[in-house]
Amino acid sequence: MSDEKKFEDRNLAGAVFLKCTMTQARFEDIDLSDAHFDSVNLRGVHVRDAKLSRAVIEEAQMVGPVFRDCAMPQARFEDIKLADARFDNVDMRGVHIRDANLTGAAIDDSQISGMTVAGYEVAALIAARAAGASVPPVALASGLVAQAPRAFLPTRDFAASTAFYEALGFTKLLDSDVAIFSTGPGAFILQRAYDATWAQNCMMQLMVDDLDAWWAHISALDLPQRFDVAPPRAPAMQSWGLRVAYVFDPAGVLWHFAQRRTGTTWD
Repeated sequence: MSDEKKFEDRNLAGAVFLKCTMTQARFEDIDLSDAHFDSVNLRGVHVRDAKLSRAVIEEAQMVGPVFRDCAMPQARFEDIKLADARFDNVDMRGVHIRDANLTGAAIDDSQISGMTVAGYEVAALIAARAAGASVPPVALASGLVAQAPRAFLPTRDFAASTAFYEALGFTKLLDSDVAIFSTGPGAFILQRAYDATWAQNCMMQLMVDDLDAWWAHISALDLPQRFDVAPPRAPAMQSWGLRVAYVFDPAGVLWHFAQRRTGTTWD
């Protein structure tokens, strides 16, 4: 499908779009209720005066979309890039977003009651100003519920470690006796405590959707020069089946930046 395609004044309720390219497409005064977009390139799409009730958009590239004066209650966005998205005067009640990149997104003058966001970056959600959106708790085998775990990490120089993680791009949620940084649905806590044996044997794993993009970002930071840390190790396939890049923090904590694999629930 060609770029800059325009759809207007149509009833496409229940339509299925599979593995299409629809960059810069425009949807205006259109009914897309119960539509399904799967593996579709929707970069820069503009949607106005549209009905998207219960629509499903998954595994899609959707950077920079604009939704204006739309109704999308109960819609689902899963495994999707929504960076720099704009939602203006949109009914998003009951919308479910999971495994989404919302960096730079903005939600203005919209209804978001009942909206849930899971597998998100906390910083991106805050940037989107989606106050009131909630992270659904995780049900455990015991029947109890829990939110995401938080690891405690050592610091040899608290200020240096804090600056290091800010440079990497993690969002600092708290800066006090400890520092808390978000890592998607989870977080980690920097302590003002250090033990060499602990630090040198402490490892963290961060699953990412685009390891090459992360590596380009990490390489550009020149971490060894700025923070006197061991040089990061470039992405490489490991014997256990993951492609991993390694990064050392100022205390010696080793981070595994690992590429998520499709079709594996444990990634």
